[in-house]
Amino acid sequence: MSSKFWSKIKALGALVIVFLLVFATNKMDKNHFKMIQKSFSSVYEDRLVAKDYIFKISRLLDIKKNDLITGEISKINFNINDSINTVVNKYSNTRLTSREEKSMNLLKKKLTKLYEIESLGDNSGRALQIAEVLSELDKLAEIQMLEAKRELDKSNRLVESSNLISTLEIWTLILIGIIIQLLIFFKPLK
Repeated sequence: MSSKFWSKIKALGALVIVFLLVFATNKMDKNHFKMIQKSFSSVYEDRLVAKDYIFKISRLLDIKKNDLITGEISKINFNINDSINTVVNKYSNTRLTSREEKSMNLLKKKLTKLYEIESLGDNSGRALQIAEVLSELDKLAEIQMLEAKRELDKSNRLVESSNLISTLEIWTLILIGIIIQLLIFFKPLK
């Protein structure tokens, strides 16, 4: 077989390798975008929604505090307890980090203690326990912010990686174009 034939085979082999590299980087890009989408979904579902639950629980506890101040402690508090428990259960169904899960368990214990104090009619103990529950909610809110930032940082790293890969793809395609031009327009030296 002629050297011209082997030159073409080598060129074809090189182009196939470059094509496979571009194909592989494209698959990596697709994977990065799926991970970014998952990260943004997590920020919404597990962070913003959870932050909303924290806000709702805080608002319900504010009603309890106002009842203590005005002295109008009534059956409405027990309805508030049901509402708080419903929101806490919804919050528990979001994806929790280990730190968040520990804080959630503490919140549940503090709420149980609050309900026990309420059933005894101890208003001073009740005020202190509401403050304890609110303190735990503040910790959970802080965790939400840290986790949302972590997810955002992860997304930014993935975007930067995808941008780098896209730049490499473009330069690779330019190189392929130049090689093809050289193969088409220049005859090999004999």
